[in-house]
Amino acid sequence: MIVPVTGDISSDTLSIGGSVTNPVFNRVATDNIRITRWTTTRDNRDNLAGTFSFRWQTVWGPASAPQNTGVRTLDYDAELVNVFRQP
Repeated sequence: MIVPVTGDISSDTLSIGGSVTNPVFNRVATDNIRITRWTTTRDNRDNLAGTFSFRWQTVWGPASAPQNTGVRTLDYDAELVNVFRQP
């Protein structure tokens, strides 16, 4: 799933955010992915370091099987590893 983002650059810091909502499973559920935190810094070699978090939420609608109704939410935290500028 592609998440469109907006961002800010201040000195050597990049901050971005964004979200996307897509119907899934023959439209009986909806997936939403939202970047909840993204902050990276750039070093003197243009490499990026930092962390980000996102929330993935699935809302099961009334057309889904009875055992699947409701909301499922997963929160992820991640670290950027080996992000470097290509020549």
